[in-house]
Amino acid sequence: GPSAPPAIMPSIAASAMGAQNAKPDEDLHDLQWDLECQVFMGGTKCVDPVKIWMAFARLFKTLRAYRAAYPEPMQPVKSIRAGNSSYAFALLADPVLASTAIAFGMMWVGCRQVELKRPAKYKVPL
Repeated sequence: GPSAPPAIMPSIAASAMGAQNAKPDEDLHDLQWDLECQVFMGGTKCVDPVKIWMAFARLFKTLRAYRAAYPEPMQPVKSIRAGNSSYAFALLADPVLASTAIAFGMMWVGCRQVELKRPAKYKVPL
């Protein structure tokens, strides 16, 4: 059968290790994880966050690999935070979904084209 996306396994291992010896490093890991799960969206002026949420769900559900790896009722989006009127950030469920969205580069939200890219604070993991 389909195996879990590669991004899920390290998080399970990290949380199992963290349970035994929690340390300030863990906060840094969570911060990096959140950054890897974030997608910057440009061109969201006057776009309802609910419509962005639904557009992401539609985008991912068109992918056979997504449907195989993420069973219903799994939601790809954890949260959406509007920056100002012209941009927003989406926190996706894991880094695989974020990098997939970024690979698309854009998506349609209603009749508006929304740019998808890494946040400015993102650093490529070594």
